[in-house]
Formats: sequence, C-alpha cells, structure tokens
Amino acid sequence: MTSHTPAQASLPGPCGPCPPEANPSRPLSDRPTPFSLALRPAPLPRWVFLHEKAYQVRDTAIESSVVTKVKGFGRYANRVMDVSDYVTPPQGTSVFVIITKMIVTENQMQGFCPESEDKYHCVSDSQCGPERFPGGGILTGRCVNYSSVLRTCETQGWCPTEVDTVEMPVMMEAENFTIFIKNSIRFPLFNFEKGNLLPNLTAADMKTCRFHPDKAPFCPILRVGDVVKFAGQDFAKLASTGGVLGIKIGWVCDLDKAWDQCIPKYSFTRLDGVSEKSSISPGYNFRTRTLHLESQTAMTVVISSPVTFRTRTQASLEYHLIDIPNGLERGVAPPPLPLEEEDREEPRSKPSEASPFLPSHPMKGR
Repeated sequence: MTSHTPAQASLPGPCGPCPPEANPSRPLSDRPTPFSLALRPAPLPRWVFLHEKAYQVRDTAIESSVVTKVKGFGRYANRVMDVSDYVTPPQGTSVFVIITKMIVTENQMQGFCPESEDKYHCVSDSQCGPERFPGGGILTGRCVNYSSVLRTCETQGWCPTEVDTVEMPVMMEAENFTIFIKNSIRFPLFNFEKGNLLPNLTAADMKTCRFHPDKAPFCPILRVGDVVKFAGQDFAKLASTGGVLGIKIGWVCDLDKAWDQCIPKYSFTRLDGVSEKSSISPGYNFRTRTLHLESQTAMTVVISSPVTFRTRTQASLEYHLIDIPNGLERGVAPPPLPLEEEDREEPRSKPSEASPFLPSHPMKGR
C-alpha cells in the first residue's frame, strides 16, 4: 500500500484545515503579515488604499466666515473721498464695492423737463408718443425746446434728467487702497478650526506687509492694484467700465500632516469675463439717490462705475480614522493572494505593534 504524505494545505489548525500562510506551526517571522502583504507589489486596489490614502475620511461641510475692511483716501472732483464715500455696503461683508468713477446730477426735483439724450430729438409731438422707450421718466407726448437749436421729447420725473454719456476721470488713488481680509474656517466633523491670521504674524507685520504670492503669501492685507493685476486685468480700464473680481481663499488640510501645514492659498480671477468682451455693455454701473434733508424734495443722483470684490472660501479636511489591518479585513481592499513559493519573502522580525501609518499622538490643534 502506498502511503501519502498529507498536503501542506491540509495541516490542522485551530479552525480546521489552514492554508500555508495561516499554519500556526509555521514560525511567525516566516508568515506574511497584513503590513508586509500591503507593502509588497500588489494589485491596484491595495495600491490605491495605501498610496492614494483611501483610508482617510474627508470633511467638506465647512463653516466659514469672511470679514473685510478697506482703507485709503482718494480725490475726486476736487473732493477728498474716504471709505464711507466710495465703499458699499459699509458693513465689511465678503462682497463689497469700491466706486472708482461717478457721474453726478445734483439738485433734481420732480417736474417736467426735456430729455437730455440725442435719441429723443424731435420736430413734432407725433414723434414723442407712448411707443417711444422711456428714458429719465414718463414721456408726456410733447416735443419741447431743449436749447435754442435743439428740441427733444418732454418727460415727467426727476429733473433735470441725467447726462450719462459725459466722460469722467477715474479715481486712480483707488489702485493703492488696501483690503484687509479676515477669514475663519471650521470643520464640525473633527471640531477643527483655523484662520488666515497665522500665529507667526505680528502687529508690526500687519502695519507693513502687503500680500504677494511669493514674497508674502500669508499676509492678509491686499493692495487693490495687485488684486487687479493678479486677476490679469488693467486697473485703468477696469476702474473706468466697472467689473467683478473674485478672491478665493483655498484651504486643503490633511491632519496626517503637521497642524501648521494647514495654510490658506489665495487666487484671483475676473468673474464677469463675458461682460468684459461685450461691445454693447462692457462692465457695469448702478445708480444711487440722496435726498436733501433741508428741502425734502431735491435729490442728487450718482451713476457709479464700481469694482466689485467677491471673496469666497473653499476648503476640505482629510483625516485617517480607519486603521489599515481592520480596513483590509472589512473589504476596503481585497485580501492578499496566497504567495507562490518563489514569491515568498525572506524571514523578517516581528513588526512592532504601533502602525507606521497611524499617528503616535493626537494632532496638535484638534
């Protein structure tokens, strides 16, 4: 009778027949461990799990606030302009406007007056009917004298009507105004919070620093002209027609790394680029009226060409909460394939219990 030596795969173990890799009689140092299996050349899912940090949990439910403050003085139409004159709204929100050009029509009152625009030129009342698109008020249907040589359609509304075609200079001092941005972020999942006023900033720095992407990337004080330049725009042109600029503060924080590596990154762009290319209506403007308290009837209207700034925050936070052995067992990555005889590793010493992929101490700042 021929005797058969039992196959190595059928050696008894605590749970019945065990594969060679799980054979309890095999020395521990000669058996692959979860760590050695994960670190040897392996199929793509395991490579993704470790190299691409699939064991991390990501929190994108950001809580954020932005507070702004503009400083600087300008001169316009023989007047010195301060922040209350050229910034709106004054509360220092994440969206604010710096007025760089104005067309002022003073002492308007309710009444009847001739239209000021050439398109309302007329020679008879029949040319001033209700089918005409209204301008500064409601057309009355009469053709009246605008001057000794020109007649225009009469309107009822605020008189005299606005003249918005006149060329006005730009307040060039606005190029040197400064914008102070105070941004704070919080990730509720990890109770992690931080702000763009980094600990190494001093009071002296705040008085002298100006943001620069290379020389001073963490200074929270930005020069208006620099923001326009970083967005790829020309200040004189933008201030003349108006436009919308975006300031993005990006935070990509990885709590596998040091706390002080969670830092803001600023970027700039023009948000109304399509409007910039339009020959019909480049840029934008808006109107404001001021009631004269002494008369309660006279008004001053201001047509403003502003540069609008929209500040927004974009952030994500990553932190590992799944330890690797359990992650492998739970199916985050497939179990290791049995090793062929020629692929088996040389015996190695037993790894320490502490995983090199997990932090040995709580993350600073949490």
